[in-house]
Amino acid sequence: MAFRQHWAGPHAEIARHLPGLVRYDQNHVLGASVSELDAEWPIHGFVELWFRNAAAIAEAARSEATRRLIADEPAFLSALTGLIMAEAPPYDAPAHRIFAVDRTGAPAGPRAQQWSHLFAGKSFIKVLQVAQVMRRQDLASEPHPPAFVAIAGFADLAQASAAFAQAAAAAKAAGLELYLTEQVRIV
Repeated sequence: MAFRQHWAGPHAEIARHLPGLVRYDQNHVLGASVSELDAEWPIHGFVELWFRNAAAIAEAARSEATRRLIADEPAFLSALTGLIMAEAPPYDAPAHRIFAVDRTGAPAGPRAQQWSHLFAGKSFIKVLQVAQVMRRQDLASEPHPPAFVAIAGFADLAQASAAFAQAAAAAKAAGLELYLTEQVRIV
């Protein structure tokens, strides 16, 4: 897929030069519990960036690398909604994951509990609260971004796929979008 090739290739190469970047993971979507009318998934990937500290984030935002990233985004993106999460250290999780996105606008607490219940007892569960939303002037963006993103990790793709298939209907009933992903570590 052209999107993945550009994201993991030229775009990732630019991002490697962000000042203060200590880790950069791309999570490529393999399947989604929802699709748009044209059968496209609303989300094709989740990026996770960790920086040395808050000052490094501010420095990176002003950097030449960020200007180059912004200039490159229209080459492969039609929309971007950046979710800046509450501060959290990098975590180790299996490469095969399910991301849950809640677009209902409901408070994160009860919704996160619903998510956790879907995958109780699985190998890794993380709920990340959205602290701030980042948008690009030249790209479409979500009118109502989620309040949280939750992640469940699995030992291998077979386990993740089985859990995804089992949880898709319950997630849809709960108003959650599920995305089956595979992590690509860039930095």
